[in-house]
Amino acid sequence: MTLISPLTVHVAKKPGRSFSNSMRDARSWLDHYQITATSFKTVTNAKSGIGFDIGFQHRGRGIPFRERFRLKGTPALDREV
Repeated sequence: MTLISPLTVHVAKKPGRSFSNSMRDARSWLDHYQITATSFKTVTNAKSGIGFDIGFQHRGRGIPFRERFRLKGTPALDREV
């Protein structure tokens, strides 16, 4: 059975950071706040390049993550169900 996430947050790789460090930072933040993502997948996007999408079952868990990891000055590329 596939879980459908009400909120999927797209996180683009930050300039000057490796992709693996960006993923590690996100995972560490989630662990610190004891938040379990419903999905975690790498993606490529013509607008934002390489990054990853993280799905959250509850918007209240995903929004703080989005605010912490979205690049400043970029629009949210999130999807809501």
